[in-house]
Amino acid sequence: MPTTSFRIGALKEFYCAPLTHSLEKSPAVAGLFIDAPSTLIDKLMSREIDAAVLTPIDYARMSSDLRLLPAIGIASIIESNTVVLCVNRDIRELNTVAVGYATATDVVLAKVILKEQFKSSVTFVPAVGNVRELLSKADAALLCGDAVLTNEWDGPVIDLIEEWTEMTGLPFVHAVCAVLADGSDTSALEAIMAEAQREGREDRAATVSSVAAVMNIPAERIEEQFALYQYELLPTHREAIDEFFRLAYFHGVLQDVPDINMTSGDEADDEESL
Repeated sequence: MPTTSFRIGALKEFYCAPLTHSLEKSPAVAGLFIDAPSTLIDKLMSREIDAAVLTPIDYARMSSDLRLLPAIGIASIIESNTVVLCVNRDIRELNTVAVGYATATDVVLAKVILKEQFKSSVTFVPAVGNVRELLSKADAALLCGDAVLTNEWDGPVIDLIEEWTEMTGLPFVHAVCAVLADGSDTSALEAIMAEAQREGREDRAATVSSVAAVMNIPAERIEEQFALYQYELLPTHREAIDEFFRLAYFHGVLQDVPDINMTSGDEADDEESL
């Protein structure tokens, strides 16, 4: 792993923007790659990048080969408009859910919530289009990340993060930062990521303007959305990841409950979130 500059991959989702915009400005970042989780995993495993901001399920499926950077994460709690189900019938009578662009973690969360909270077992159907087109193909549509902000639906909506928090009393972790478990010294990388995360928390005006322009959404709405996220990875977030893995295993998604292995044994100190 380089000691002076790093290649970092990150998810496409807008909630990563405060972190990635800070990384773009860092002289210690040799390259920033924004891509889908599967591509990021491939790049990380082939050493084309040094770290990747991934979803928890991506980490879980490769956990024996990966370690997480302590303190680096993105989470939300209560109603955050990040992962939602738009429904056109009673949620306890759902048979099918149309899925457009969604991470594996989003789909697993939907599966867990539907089974745990509503005793509903559904078939997930791949689909493309806006929310109304998705709902023409299924009883419900799973919208995640950017799609939640860019689609309008005036029917019933189930916020899955709100359901998760009510069910577990915990936040939901959308992203973590992983590196290869090869024994390399990651202290410099950890410092760079921590600084970028701090800047993203404390000074996000430029990020808000940029994201609002790209998504053609009022800046006020983007600012309100960013305020719902916690850019950190505290012990309570690690507890939330562990609970998510436990439920994913219980419902047959994971073959076991993976350990949450960090690059160091230091526990993150409690900090004030956004």
